[in-house]
Amino acid sequence: MANGYLGVDCFFVISGFVISMSFQYYSPKLSIYDFLSKFYANRFKRLYPALILCIGISLFLFLLIPITHPKELFSTATFSLLGLANFYLYITNLDYFSLDSQLNPFTHTWSLGVEEQFYFLFPLLALSIGITRFDFRYRYKLKMIGLSFLGLLSFCAYIYKSGSDPSAVFYISPYRFWEILLGAISFYMASNQSQKSRSVNQVKVFLVFLLIVLFIVPLNMPAVFYVTKTCFITAYLLFLIKSASEYPSTKILSYSGLRYIGKISYSLYLYHWIFYVFIGIVVGHSTSSLLASLIFTVFLASLSYHFVELRLRSYVNRYKDIKIIALGLLVTLVLSCITYYKLPSLSLSYKSTLSKSYGISEMLKGKEVKCHGALAIKKLKRPYKECLGYNPNGSKGDIFLLGDSHGAQFYFSLKKISERNKSEIFFMNTEDMNHFPYSFWNKENASEQDIIKTTLRNIETGDYLIIAFHRGYLNKNRDKHLSMNIEIKTNTQTQNFIHNMDKLIEKLKVRNVSIILVLDTPLLPQVSSIETCLFRSRIWGNNDCRIQKSQDLHTRRRQEIAYLKLKEKHPNTVSI
Repeated sequence: MANGYLGVDCFFVISGFVISMSFQYYSPKLSIYDFLSKFYANRFKRLYPALILCIGISLFLFLLIPITHPKELFSTATFSLLGLANFYLYITNLDYFSLDSQLNPFTHTWSLGVEEQFYFLFPLLALSIGITRFDFRYRYKLKMIGLSFLGLLSFCAYIYKSGSDPSAVFYISPYRFWEILLGAISFYMASNQSQKSRSVNQVKVFLVFLLIVLFIVPLNMPAVFYVTKTCFITAYLLFLIKSASEYPSTKILSYSGLRYIGKISYSLYLYHWIFYVFIGIVVGHSTSSLLASLIFTVFLASLSYHFVELRLRSYVNRYKDIKIIALGLLVTLVLSCITYYKLPSLSLSYKSTLSKSYGISEMLKGKEVKCHGALAIKKLKRPYKECLGYNPNGSKGDIFLLGDSHGAQFYFSLKKISERNKSEIFFMNTEDMNHFPYSFWNKENASEQDIIKTTLRNIETGDYLIIAFHRGYLNKNRDKHLSMNIEIKTNTQTQNFIHNMDKLIEKLKVRNVSIILVLDTPLLPQVSSIETCLFRSRIWGNNDCRIQKSQDLHTRRRQEIAYLKLKEKHPNTVSI
């Protein structure tokens, strides 16, 4: 399913439903201190033993692979333990669907971070509006008003921010809280139904299936629409299941097999992505390897549930809640420090030994491009001037290189050329979706934001403007090849790019600036790195990293179409 990532939105709604249901097991006679300590202790017992084991197993497995492990891998693991993975991934500006994310076994823990942040705040909200009392006649309206108000506030912020900062609404918890609160509202509404109103007729059941069908059928709608629809359908289904538990159509969920899947679901969540990444690196992704990954995931999730979640939980129950919280915090902090400070250096030394045993030469680490990436930009006091020049320098032959990471790879080669010609090279990539080059295909009429304004101010007669970016941005799926059976036509992104580039080139014509449009480098058949391809060759004697030239050109066709149209219209423009 194309929108499979929407499963995390279902997960948030279900989580809000379940955590609200758990309050019925707390005595209303508990003091505030006892309630909070018991709630937080239960969250530690539920989440952290399995999480710690999972991260430990994962780091051990990945240390066995003789490839370079970026520090981001250990940093993500660290912030996963601290419940802050979502903020770390947002601050580092890591695209969830990028190559780096596909090779990081801990990127999926951002959603656990959102959950943990909600769990920290929700009991305080519960105390303030009376949710902790399971008598639904008690302040029911206040509960619903409080939950609805906060949910609506979060939802409005989500809608408002989704256009300007999609990464924030994806990762940052306040923009996700409305989904969890929707699950809570669904639970309290269903629990407040009278016995008579619990009768759910077949018309309502039919409407549910109709909604599911509408959910599955793809429509050309913004992502916000799919997320909102998914959450409300999930909340409605939960409402029906809770309200009509006596009906056969809902009793199917009480079958032992489905109940067992529910019991091990947390461990399934923890291990599914880790094994997917690990299997992908070791053997590549195929039907058989994905099946093996699924089997390993279910097997280890079952072991984790029976021997960690159940046994350890029963063992620590003998301790007081406050001791469980203190011990949990201490263990988490110690393991976080070890993971962040010690494991990266251990990984490098250990990897060097493994590489030699497999006959793999270590890849030399390239220099970092000064103005490439959000983190690099944040380190600069005056980024636009430091990256693109303070003023026109009066010399000819300067190179202005604009693009994404696929443009950054040409920086040092072009720098040698500029040094030989005694000219300068300028480059900048903020990784901001509202900036160039991303805005040129995301918007029909992209505004002249600072990258373009500064370039237009400083570029002079005889200079060169070089454009290079990932061809996948003009396709539906950035890192996947297109089927050879599909006829490639211009889409909205391609038309936007042509239109915006046309306006930019017109402004540069009068200055006699040469425009060079660089076609993208070959795309591997699946998300991988050169090191993993070489590793698989050493182990199995072959790898699945080769790609047919015809297939690669087919996937790059939209970029070629865009460049061809610009080149035909503007004589100062070439493509290479």
